[in-house]
Amino acid sequence: MGTKYNNRIVTDGLVLCLDAGDHKSYSGTGTTWTDRSGGGHNATLHNGPTFSNVNGGVFSFDQANDFANTYKNGSELNLSEDSFSLEIAIKQNESPPTSNSQGHAGFGGFPSALSIKNTSRYFADLHNPSDTRTSLDFHDSSFYSANQYNWMVLCVTVNGETVKTYTNGDYYQSATISSGLQSFQSDDFTVANGYGYYRSYSNIAYVRLYNKPLTDAEVLQNFNAQRGRFGI
Repeated sequence: MGTKYNNRIVTDGLVLCLDAGDHKSYSGTGTTWTDRSGGGHNATLHNGPTFSNVNGGVFSFDQANDFANTYKNGSELNLSEDSFSLEIAIKQNESPPTSNSQGHAGFGGFPSALSIKNTSRYFADLHNPSDTRTSLDFHDSSFYSANQYNWMVLCVTVNGETVKTYTNGDYYQSATISSGLQSFQSDDFTVANGYGYYRSYSNIAYVRLYNKPLTDAEVLQNFNAQRGRFGI
């Protein structure tokens, strides 16, 4: 699905594009975070995440009760569990109120088919139809320690039973999920919600969903398109 939002990013297969730095996605006031993919999958902001013009525009989530919900499930987003990509630009806030692991973007419910989380590193939290869990890191612990409070662009792609992770445009690792991911056709896609209790304490600039697995070159293209915004 095409978009006039940013002609430097990959637009083929783009089904959700929430960007706090795009005035047409968020004007600076209100509770609607507008989808710029053209699909009309707007998100509702709950409990007052703080908007700031830093880095072109970001939301800060407080880990207490802030989150955004598209109220669109996998079926409504035209996604299948065996062919999609999720991308997020995120910067952790320092001194979180609690030590819980944090959920930053993914499909609701527990266990969830996929959620991007962090504890001592960012990882994709994955579950297959039998609820078998796989944690797939986006980078090693030394990178996370050195960059924990810096901006990172994380991407996870799913192609059949193969899941791949990337940080700042660079491929990190992959895993084979036996029987693929569990269904998310009835689960809403949320930002900073983390199953309703592992909430995010971070700045989030944008979230994108594609109904295809991005290639290595496409992941790098998206990173390079906006890396200057984050100084990375």
